[in-house]
Amino acid sequence: SDLPWTIVRATAFTELWTDVITASTGRDGRARLLGPARNPLNFVPVADVAEAVVRAIDDALDNAFVGQVIEVVGLENSSLTDFATRLTGRPPRHLPTTIVRALGWAGQPVAPGLARIARQAIAMEHLDLTRHERPHHLPRASDRD
Repeated sequence: SDLPWTIVRATAFTELWTDVITASTGRDGRARLLGPARNPLNFVPVADVAEAVVRAIDDALDNAFVGQVIEVVGLENSSLTDFATRLTGRPPRHLPTTIVRALGWAGQPVAPGLARIARQAIAMEHLDLTRHERPHHLPRASDRD
């Protein structure tokens, strides 16, 4: 197609993971995480992503970002364990990796959604989900101040 395009790609949404961890918190105030949750990932506020989308749309009139991929990243990388500890003030509980793997495999016929989440948790332990700025990184307002 000859339609102009721009891709705005973001790392993990801070607010989404705040909701996920808050929802997993038990009566003892500790979050429940699948596996060790030690692999660092980059969190970005939704407002920063929205700002990048608006800027890309505004700049589309000048063709500044047409045909480009805009990376929107947060300021720091953190593991889910550290993120949950900061959020709740208590270290999280971890479901052992062996059980998470079994849930991802054996849970598929019974609870496919839960099995998919378990497989995602395993993948998140091995993928590079940290901040990587690329040539077309669109600076956030807070980076420019």
